[in-house]
Amino acid sequence: MELDSKRYSRMEEDGGQDTDTKAVGVANAQCIMGEETKCNDITVIVSNSTPFRISPLTHCLTAPSGLLAYLITTVCLGVLLFGVVWSIAEKECYPGGNLFGIIILFLCAVCGGKLIGLIQLPTLPPFPPLLGMLLAGLVLRNVPYVTEAVHIEQNWSAALRNIALAIILTRAGLGLDPSALRRLKAVCVRLAVGPCTVEASTVAVMSHFLMGLPWVWGFVLGFVLSAVSPAVVVPSMLLLQKDGYGVKKGIPTLLMAAGSFDDILAITGFTTCLGVAFASDSTWLNVLKGVLEVVGGSAAGLLLGVFICFFPSLDQTLHTKGLFPVDSTWLNVLKGVLEVVGGSAAGLLLGVFICFFPSLDQEELVLRRSAMLLGLSVFAVFGSHVAGFSGAGGLCTLVMAFLAALGWGAEKGPVEAVVGRFWDIFQPLLFGLVGAQITVSTLDPITVGLGMACLGTGLVVRVLFTFLMVFFGGFNTKEKLFISVAWLPKATVQAAIGSKALDMARVSGDEVLVKYGLDVLTVAVLAILTTAPVGALGIGLAGPRLLTRDPEDTHADRKEGTEVDAPESVSGPVSKGVEPCESKM
Repeated sequence: MELDSKRYSRMEEDGGQDTDTKAVGVANAQCIMGEETKCNDITVIVSNSTPFRISPLTHCLTAPSGLLAYLITTVCLGVLLFGVVWSIAEKECYPGGNLFGIIILFLCAVCGGKLIGLIQLPTLPPFPPLLGMLLAGLVLRNVPYVTEAVHIEQNWSAALRNIALAIILTRAGLGLDPSALRRLKAVCVRLAVGPCTVEASTVAVMSHFLMGLPWVWGFVLGFVLSAVSPAVVVPSMLLLQKDGYGVKKGIPTLLMAAGSFDDILAITGFTTCLGVAFASDSTWLNVLKGVLEVVGGSAAGLLLGVFICFFPSLDQTLHTKGLFPVDSTWLNVLKGVLEVVGGSAAGLLLGVFICFFPSLDQEELVLRRSAMLLGLSVFAVFGSHVAGFSGAGGLCTLVMAFLAALGWGAEKGPVEAVVGRFWDIFQPLLFGLVGAQITVSTLDPITVGLGMACLGTGLVVRVLFTFLMVFFGGFNTKEKLFISVAWLPKATVQAAIGSKALDMARVSGDEVLVKYGLDVLTVAVLAILTTAPVGALGIGLAGPRLLTRDPEDTHADRKEGTEVDAPESVSGPVSKGVEPCESKM
């Protein structure tokens, strides 16, 4: 009898007899048992003529496949996950609960990113998905009734944003080019310090004369706006690096490395100026009195001046957070230095540790390395906040991932793939939550207009000064222009610290300070709304046009295993007990 079915089944032993490995199913769902034909079972004929029965369900019913099967599976998994979480958390999964808000925000952000990616304009690359994610969070935050249902508490939002920040900085550290970093170390320092300081000073002057802010509050606003967003810059640089744009000159590495130092400087300046802004008048009069006594040359005056500068101590006047008082100017400056030194040292130690542990003889090496790297990164970010050194965590993560990549060499590719999968999950959460920080109803039209003037002036000065800072770095004019454009985006730091001044002002109960804090928050929101999408679009459009593409670098990266889109094996080439699968055509 001719057999035309291509179904196969696994073989089992029957009566202790040996069976071959090849089997062929009977066509048309018929069962051949001697001379009898049965239609409800399938008989598999093996080489020793022993019939083997299997269930007819998968053969007699037509199973869905393709997009329909994918949708059914995805929906079932989502409902199952929600059911399990609901059985544990209950009220948190109802409208108004944190888990419900996170799930809805995640789904809307993913859909928004997909929809934005579908927009295709002639001669232009696709829009970055983060634009749709930002808009999704913004809409959910400002639509009546939806806002109450999709509510996420501030501590939940901050925790998720910090996890996402740890993941993106880990990706940045894994993607750094050590040779380019050595060659561009001087340019990296100039790029991190110069534009941040100049923009903060420009915004302080403009806000003082246009918005009527005191000088110290002008610098508070300036340092809020001067921080570049790693969540926007790093993914864009990784995409350009993967395609070979600017790799030969080390431009992606330069921007990713300088971004972390830029953020530390901005946060340190913000914290210092905020402490001065909330310092009591008596403290500064006592300092002045001490200076006058020193000038007078009296020994008694010198001793008393030093005494009253430190007693009563500054931490007895205002609320403190972390290990240092928020209004201690010199301690805040010292804190910034300690964040740089401590973060670098901790990252160095952890990076060396993770190069050797887990060891090469352990099974599932890639998964263990990925878990260790991500776990230490998240712990560094959260631990630095608990210790009061919030800027050290990001730098520690960057240094640790960079050293780990150096130690692993070509084997870092599969780890990058795992970290990339986590970023696919937390990217919608990060930008959706950043968009959800923006409340349109709180924006005052007059403040918006004046704030846009301050923001625009600061951005123009920042672009020009960035162009000057990368002189003598070996870049041509087009590359300098691209670096200036890539140094524009603002999002994560502004969302994290933009409201701190307003929170402290409300605690003080001073209506004037509350107004200043609200002005700072308003301009920070405007910076997110304008520079995040414009910066992302600018990088995406200018990169392929202004940077030189080197196909050899792209090919070398793939050869070394740094391609993260399609890894051959999650376990990597050195994992034990895992053999590569060979596809048979």
